[in-house]
Amino acid sequence: MSEVKTYLSIEIIIITVLIIILGMVAYQRNSVWKDDLTLWRDTVTKSPNKARPHNYMGISYKNRGLLDKAIEHYQISIRSAPAYSEPYNNLGVCYFEKGGIDSAIQAFREAISINYKNAEAHYNLGIAYGSKGLYEQAFMEIKKGKELSTEGNWVSILGEMKSKEGRHQQSTGP
Repeated sequence: MSEVKTYLSIEIIIITVLIIILGMVAYQRNSVWKDDLTLWRDTVTKSPNKARPHNYMGISYKNRGLLDKAIEHYQISIRSAPAYSEPYNNLGVCYFEKGGIDSAIQAFREAISINYKNAEAHYNLGIAYGSKGLYEQAFMEIKKGKELSTEGNWVSILGEMKSKEGRHQQSTGP
């Protein structure tokens, strides 16, 4: 009987120690989940050669307005997986926001060449074309994005592009 109590006491001590250790580990991991930036920073540290963590790290930086840091991570993502279209599109958005319309157009075109069904890249390319006054091309790309997408307020965007195209044609003549 005494031997059974001893084994039971040892088991309780071992279980208690395991619970304490696992609790400490869980507490430490929770700090990684503090926000998206710390999560992706941890993931990039553990998987520095993988494209997706760098792409998502770029998104985290872009959402904070840190476009140069975002661009850096999108470029690493592209080097890691040149056939992954998302970082090209995201890179184009950053270039566009920085005023680099031609660089943005090039990035959006590359995203589309990799994945022609990338609705967001078609939409973004259309917006970039529109900002350069290329309304017919803008309309076509946004329309293609609409055809490929299941979401978005496409009617007002397409109407706005058609309206701008009409005003542009009226100002330049027939």
